[in-house]
Amino acid sequence: MTTTVTITQIDCVNKSDLDAHDEVWLFAQCDGGDGIRMPTQPLQTQSMAPPPKKANDPDDSTWSLNPHMVLRFEYGANLTLYEQDDILNLAYTDILGNARFSIDQMPSSPLTVRNGSYDDESDNSHEDSIDDATTEYTIHFTVS
Repeated sequence: MTTTVTITQIDCVNKSDLDAHDEVWLFAQCDGGDGIRMPTQPLQTQSMAPPPKKANDPDDSTWSLNPHMVLRFEYGANLTLYEQDDILNLAYTDILGNARFSIDQMPSSPLTVRNGSYDDESDNSHEDSIDDATTEYTIHFTVS
């Protein structure tokens, strides 16, 4: 039986770059097959920052994926959120978070990812204190 996870939105809660926006992109792999990238163009990224603190500041905190990123798998899929400081040099790529979707253990949406791995608590609450330097993103998805 094939499971479909549709990634619909990414929210920036706390960015990794101190002085600038995070330039992010997603990469997924389903059942060990070919990779899927969003944005689809090799050098393209999505500029993101936490919600603005002032009313006049631009709000780049939400990335509504259009089209959605669709992951179809029989066993499992891995999704990684990357940050690209230098678009032409992959040596400057950082992992901001990752998630594992499987038929045996499906996380609930929205899923919080922090500094390279996801928050494994089922309620995905923000009750714990988060250090200001901690990168945090939220992944919204549906499962069918």
